[in-house]
Amino acid sequence: MELLLKATDQIARLDGVECRIWEGVTERGLLCKVFVHHLAASNSTECNLIEQEIHECMPPGRHVRSR
Repeated sequence: MELLLKATDQIARLDGVECRIWEGVTERGLLCKVFVHHLAASNSTECNLIEQEIHECMPPGRHVRSR
């Protein structure tokens, strides 16, 4: 399965952990939500670039109630 994801400004607590909510669509066109606790990269250079991009373009989080 492949997903196309986009970060939202929503943060929910799941199992005691704060997670950023991302909205996605599958390759079949099904809408979904993904709760992301951590992003990782294959090496430290890519990790630094991802972190920089997140801080530049990701909206600040606001807490929402998870269902």
